[in-house]
Amino acid sequence: MSTLSQVPRSAGVGVAMLAVSLVVHLGALAWQEAPAPIAIAGGTGAELAMEGTAFVDLVAGVTAPVAQPDTITPVQTPVTPSVTSPVSATPVAPSDTVQATKAVTATVPVPETATAVPEDNSTTPPVSARPTARPPEVAARAEAAQPAPAPAPQGNAQASARAGAVGGQTAGQAASSGAANQQAASDAAVSSYPGLVQQRIASQRQPRIRATGIARVSFTIAESGSLAAVSLAASSGDARFDQAAVAMISGAAPFPAPPPGAQRSFTIPIRAR
Repeated sequence: MSTLSQVPRSAGVGVAMLAVSLVVHLGALAWQEAPAPIAIAGGTGAELAMEGTAFVDLVAGVTAPVAQPDTITPVQTPVTPSVTSPVSATPVAPSDTVQATKAVTATVPVPETATAVPEDNSTTPPVSARPTARPPEVAARAEAAQPAPAPAPQGNAQASARAGAVGGQTAGQAASSGAANQQAASDAAVSSYPGLVQQRIASQRQPRIRATGIARVSFTIAESGSLAAVSLAASSGDARFDQAAVAMISGAAPFPAPPPGAQRSFTIPIRAR
């Protein structure tokens, strides 16, 4: 009995000690957190009064056993399915005129009838695509009919051909140059022929007849240079002087043969001294 009575007594002592310790700790906490007194210049220190009986309440508190938390049973909220209201379809008015669909006639292809080819049982040998050999005589004639290929140029054939071309070109240029020179010489001879005739007449002796005036004598030179015709074109007024002037022209013949295209008819004045 004594032992059983001591157990609750020691338990009460432990609870009391726990309560005292808790009070001491809370008091220290409260002292640390208490605000410092506010000092006012020129006045005395004011004490901050704490209202309430928190300390007494803490001392008088009684420990209660810790209650176990109730087990929370999850409540399943029933999900209400959303109901979609049906959409009323607007009826489509049928068209007044309905086009009749043309019936499509399907053409069924007629299978072709295969005609059986009777098997040829004849003993005719198959024809070979290989050409038959030509007789030797025909082959020889064909080879003889083909022209022989032209021999390839050998040696300096190309250089000779080029030299011949250059030589022919040079000869052609020389011929054209010679023709041009010849034409120039011919033109010079034509233009200088009247001067040759004048020199031929001036080489004759003048008639020694005392007269005054000028006799004009006309004459024509033949292709050979001989005198073809001569006459008095204008008289000097002295018949003897006129005859002497005509004789002077006749004595100058033959003249140099005129070149082709040269002037051959002349009229020369002869003055009396």
